[in-house]
Amino acid sequence: MIYLDEMPERFDKILHWYCGQGGTTPTAPAELFQLYHWFFAIGMSMQHVYYHSKAKDRSRDYSVVELGTGLGVSSILMAKGFKDGNEYCPQKNKCLLLTVDNGNESSTQKAAQIIKLANRQFGLSIKFQIGNDMERLKSLPDWSVDALFTDANHGYADVINALDLGVPKVVMRGRIMGHDYDPVELSVPLAIEDWKAKNGQLVGGWGLINSLWWMIKR
Repeated sequence: MIYLDEMPERFDKILHWYCGQGGTTPTAPAELFQLYHWFFAIGMSMQHVYYHSKAKDRSRDYSVVELGTGLGVSSILMAKGFKDGNEYCPQKNKCLLLTVDNGNESSTQKAAQIIKLANRQFGLSIKFQIGNDMERLKSLPDWSVDALFTDANHGYADVINALDLGVPKVVMRGRIMGHDYDPVELSVPLAIEDWKAKNGQLVGGWGLINSLWWMIKR
């Protein structure tokens, strides 16, 4: 299919643009490509997504929440991946992405600048907020988020807290995803495995590609 040939080229163009705006050169491009690929596939299959969701209104937009913005590359790749994939879907939707970061002043200012430029350059709908990501997550209604991507604080208790607060916000068949399932720094994998052991009934599928992990909400 044509889109399979186009994805790597589109991905490379986004990264080239991102680095040209002052973003740091990614250290794990294969994982970023996987993230782009996931959202490309979601954008292609919006009718399927809503068929399996409690959110039956297929005209509504796709809602993503990201915890931990960094310099914004994952935000841009998720939103742009969705938009590129949605070109191949008869159901036209936007990806409304909220990204929240607790970070230091210099990084958040740079992220805000790059994300603003990306919204304008690619026609994306990314909203960047600076503040307490857990408090922002608490404020969201249950069953209101289609995908949650967590890449903020990596301490054991922080990861558990993000899952405890975040999973109820995700719709049925929605994705819970994150980064740094790392055998060297064990806090993230230990937290995820312990959380699954206690709350396995809340999620269906589970997967791991390099250090990217994902679960499907039941």
